[in-house]
Amino acid sequence: MSLAVGRAGSPDDAARFQPRVWSSPDGITWTEGAFPSGPVDVGEIIWTGSSFLALGVRRLNAADPGSGPFGAALFRSADGAAWEEVPLDPAVFGEPAPDDYFTDIVELAGRLVGVKAVPNAETRELRMFEEPPGCM
Repeated sequence: MSLAVGRAGSPDDAARFQPRVWSSPDGITWTEGAFPSGPVDVGEIIWTGSSFLALGVRRLNAADPGSGPFGAALFRSADGAAWEEVPLDPAVFGEPAPDDYFTDIVELAGRLVGVKAVPNAETRELRMFEEPPGCM
């Protein structure tokens, strides 16, 4: 299975922050899937062995999604077509902070290990997390 992720709309259109996802069994025929509504940017997608997991950045300013603040977001799909947002449990991911986002996630020895960047006054703090609930 192959996946492609993009966005709707033009650079001047608010819909440009609506993620779109397509799946293909052969790389030739593509079918558009259903992704939760934006405004969201979707980055890395991995296969966990039982589902796809996508890292995202939710744009929290509905009036002007092109500006901050932003927030980390995580999405899951069993088939690459229908996606749902994964609730971010503070016990696993830490308390939400303005402009935090995921930088990476990998499967390592049957466990998911990821990094979330959390800005502070001078630097970005990196927080590690393991195996988000319901993701493996």
